[in-house]
Amino acid sequence: MANIDFYFDINDFTLETINDNSNVLNQGQTNSIEFRFYFGDYTSGSFVDALSAVNMIDNPCLLNIERPNGTSSNNVATTAIPEATPKYFKLVISDWVTEFSGTLQITTKRFNPITEVEQTFGLATLQILPSAEQSNDTIEDAQYQALLSYLATTGSNRTQVVADGAIDELDLVMFSGTVGGSGKIKVRKATQSGAINIKDNPEYVYGIAIESASNNQEFYVQTLGVIEDVDTTSFEEGKVLVPSATIDGGLIEFDNVDAPQPPFNRMPIAVCVYSHQNHGILMIRPTFFPRMSQVKDVYIDYDTITQGQGLVWNNNENRFEPGFSGGVFYDDNLPKYDDRFDNLTWFDEGEPGINTWVLPTIYWQPYVVSANQLRFVRYLTDSYGAYREATKIEILNSGMQLLTQTTDPNLVDLNLIDWYNSWTNFLIPYQFYYVRFTFEYENQDGIVVQDVRIAQFQFII
Repeated sequence: MANIDFYFDINDFTLETINDNSNVLNQGQTNSIEFRFYFGDYTSGSFVDALSAVNMIDNPCLLNIERPNGTSSNNVATTAIPEATPKYFKLVISDWVTEFSGTLQITTKRFNPITEVEQTFGLATLQILPSAEQSNDTIEDAQYQALLSYLATTGSNRTQVVADGAIDELDLVMFSGTVGGSGKIKVRKATQSGAINIKDNPEYVYGIAIESASNNQEFYVQTLGVIEDVDTTSFEEGKVLVPSATIDGGLIEFDNVDAPQPPFNRMPIAVCVYSHQNHGILMIRPTFFPRMSQVKDVYIDYDTITQGQGLVWNNNENRFEPGFSGGVFYDDNLPKYDDRFDNLTWFDEGEPGINTWVLPTIYWQPYVVSANQLRFVRYLTDSYGAYREATKIEILNSGMQLLTQTTDPNLVDLNLIDWYNSWTNFLIPYQFYYVRFTFEYENQDGIVVQDVRIAQFQFII
């Protein structure tokens, strides 16, 4: 497409030159001419491109166009072309622009919709030659204004915020407060630790800083979309990036060996589109993963939930809650005492009227009474006499290595066992140990079967 180029000096906001590239504007001409608007530095005597992709998005180029008959249209939007060298804004002209012959006047502006600061550059004029052929396809000023009003009400994926502490470019940031009536929010580096963090409160995740900022300084954050011309050499192209578990504000590839593991937050934040030191590209799209307790039909108190519990449906409350489901339980994941008789697993169901055999649910609870006395209390559910006797007690270290044992039949099969010994000869205070009981029961065929139960205890005297 033929183009006419306008060059502006960013130092004094003047029009430096117009290069028509030997193109001529004729009355009624449509979609065959492209106006291009360049902004640069002429300090050295020659044009040096001063645009960046971020700058072009934050400060769009708008035009006031006055036609030769005196009619005009204000704030005509142009299209940013950041991938070109040098970068420019373009307007493919319509026959509204060339409807009348004479002098066409163009006032070029750069406008920041966040700060509402407008910079006006020098007036440019072009001659439109008379022509016998004209098109009737015109656009009225009211139509332009309606379009601009619509665009002004659309949501923005880039917002101006206030730094709560120092922020680095490409930091993941999270909410930390507001600045009252200013309408601005405060953000800080996203962290997985501390009183407020994105591990426990994933809803605090906000977006990616597109520039560095010092404490209380205003800067921009991208919450969705593309960030260009940044250093992405730390990331491999095509990799999903998640919050770092250890570096505040940091991002890390999801499959990196140091990537966060539960319970740390590992929600997808961005994708590395292009890995480059100066012209890297990130696609920002935070995908919020809530904690289980934030699901509407799940109730969890993280301070009281215990090992071995799962989510069990509460029909009265119409929600899932932590609890023990029915079944056979072992060792340290036993249900509450009152629940141990419900929903046991039964085997080899016999004829009507004949007792059915059930695997004995049994465990021993260890207690440290003194440096010379360990106590073990047996808890047993055995409706049909399958349990026979215990035959051996063993004390094991944390590596499951045997320290000492007893097979005294007068001791090992009591309901309450007090085992006396000089335990400091075997056990170190505050260390964890295991007690292992070997016991026998009869299976459904009357055969004696041997089994074991293990429980952990801490030697505190």
